[in-house]
Formats: sequence, structure tokens, C-alpha cells
Amino acid sequence: MKKQADKQEKLVIQSNPPVQPKPWSEIEKLAKAASVHIDIGFGGTGVLLKGGLLLTAKHVSKGRVSFRAKTYSRDWLDATLVAEHPGIGKDAVDLSLYKIQRPSAKLPFLSLSAEPLVSGQKLLTVEAEYTDWIVRTGELCQLSTKMQPWEFDCSVPVENGNSGGAAVNEHGEVVGIFVNITSVGIQRGSVRESVPGGEAINLQHLSVSEWLKKWV
Repeated sequence: MKKQADKQEKLVIQSNPPVQPKPWSEIEKLAKAASVHIDIGFGGTGVLLKGGLLLTAKHVSKGRVSFRAKTYSRDWLDATLVAEHPGIGKDAVDLSLYKIQRPSAKLPFLSLSAEPLVSGQKLLTVEAEYTDWIVRTGELCQLSTKMQPWEFDCSVPVENGNSGGAAVNEHGEVVGIFVNITSVGIQRGSVRESVPGGEAINLQHLSVSEWLKKWV
């Protein structure tokens, strides 16, 4: 009986292969399609999520009740505020969520990742400018920062226009929202170097994920 049970278990494992990562070329296309330009002040980026939602940073949307966002396909979307993150203790969490008015069935979107973050994994983001959608890549360096443990840092060389944009993993899923430019340390052989990077809000942090679950 023991051998038979082992055999059945092996068959079950073989019939459920792990999900294979998407090619990065495909992830780039998905991320571009689901990234929008938000033209408030100096401008920034947002990401479209399932259910006709738009997630960005508070400092990009600036508390606006509504605004228009431009897609990679050059369509304009009307977005209305759903909620801003209330913060953690006395600290602010730089996230705001909007609802797209009359979303098309063809509206592209990315899903939130359920896979845990892993140090060293490759991440991608898109800077959605008014005319150009710029792809940047790097590796996750630190799972949480000292000052804000709900943020992680990575060697994606983000610019100001990346603010509010998604950090996307190898499955084409959103793991974070970029909120700050910083320098990060990476190991190259026996040498540790400081390189341009960014800080992003970890959407899997309990205080963030519980807030998102109310709407996403």
C-alpha cells in the first residue's frame, strides 16, 4: 500500500507542473499596454488592474478626485478616486486607487502577484511619458527598507516619470509600485557597488494587501 500511495503522489505532482515564466519580450508588451501616463504637475505613471482599476502613487495623483490618463494605444481614460491608503501608524503609504469610468472590455490590465518576493529576482517597470513608454529592468536587492519595511529596493534605474508605475515580475504580475529614486548596493563578484535604483511599495505587505483586498 505504501508503494502504491507513493506512486499516486508522484503522478499527482507530475500532472501539475509549475507555471512557467513568460518571455520577457511578452512581459514588456503587457507592461507597456497596462501602463498609463498621468499628467498632473510633472506627470507620472500608473498601472491598470483587473476590474477597471488604476493604481498609482499619491504624490502622482496629488489627491485629485478625478483625472484623465493616457494609454500606450493613445486612448484617454477617465479615472475617479476610490481610496488613498490611510498609512501605517504615523507613516504615510504612498498609494492611491482609482476606478476607470466606462472601461472597455478590451482594456489591458495586469494582475497582482501572489508569489513571494525573492532577493535577486528580475523586475521590470515602464515609465509612461506623454509620447514614449520606456522599459527599465533590474534586480530586487532588499526585501524591506530600514525606514519603511513595507517598501523594497531594487536596481531598476528609475526616473521621476516612473513614480506610480508598477514593478513587474517574471510572470507579468505586479509586485510593487515605485515611489522613490535611490542608490542601491549590488554584489558583482567580490566587489559591492552602488548603482542607481528605486524604492517600491511591496503590495504583499500585510497592511498594503489587506487594504487592496477591499477593492481588487
